[in-house]
Amino acid sequence: MLTYQFPDLNICPYTKLAKRFDDKDNYICILNSDNLPLDFNSLGINLKFTGSRNRVFIIHPVQLNNFSILCHGSNSIIFIDSNFTSRQATKIVVEKDNQQLYIGKRCHFFSVFIQLEADSRKIFIGDDCMFASDVNIKNSDSHVIYDIHTKEILNEPQEMIYIGNHCWIARSVRILKNASIPNDCIVGMGAYVTKKFYKPNCVLAGIPASIVKEGVNWRK
Repeated sequence: MLTYQFPDLNICPYTKLAKRFDDKDNYICILNSDNLPLDFNSLGINLKFTGSRNRVFIIHPVQLNNFSILCHGSNSIIFIDSNFTSRQATKIVVEKDNQQLYIGKRCHFFSVFIQLEADSRKIFIGDDCMFASDVNIKNSDSHVIYDIHTKEILNEPQEMIYIGNHCWIARSVRILKNASIPNDCIVGMGAYVTKKFYKPNCVLAGIPASIVKEGVNWRK
């Protein structure tokens, strides 16, 4: 059974190593394997903040090719754990406030676009995950849909998107609000994951995604 465990990013052992980025109290901490600060300018990455009081941690990255973070919201935290690789392009856009993104250890991205568009929501990606090119993770529909009679919001996103440990996300996959993918799962090319799945070791495929095979695993 899938369990939701999001780390407390407000308690971070690297906070004291973070450097103030601008006069809006945005802080950056990018560390090499000796826990010494790396200069983001020398890494060739793009960091832009229009919001305030955001924190970004990237711990012992392996490769950050064409990597960018754009924070338009405020009071958000991005934490990328050790040995992260971005081979082609990783773009993280924070549109709203009080959001949190955690990417686990030894994750490998080819070309991934992560959009945090819902206030006070989270995206969790576990350890040892591999993402192919043209993958989009998006935690909101961007626009509100509501009942014209009751004014009830019909597409409010839940607390988080959850991707477990050791998941392989194939090319052109879309992982949308409220989705969860258990440990050791494979998501087939072009699938749209739109709901919670609870069984590990499955292949998910289709639009919308469904379980097409159980009792499997994968390796590089």
